[in-house]
Amino acid sequence: QKPLYRGWIVLMFPLAWLMSVLVLGILYFGLMTPIACISRFAGRDPLQLRSPANSYWIRRPPGPTAKARYFRQH
Repeated sequence: QKPLYRGWIVLMFPLAWLMSVLVLGILYFGLMTPIACISRFAGRDPLQLRSPANSYWIRRPPGPTAKARYFRQH
């Protein structure tokens, strides 16, 4: 019974790999492509790359002292 099991595993491993790649690919492209198209058609720009600016740097207010940052990192 063990040789039968090993033979089955050897035969099914490539099929299982192929099916997982296909299913994940279909899920990824089936979800991400429509979301990206809808976002693009709606004019959404999450990175704000279309604004005519000299720099995309966002100034932040100074944080707490360096010593206190180690205790409250988030």
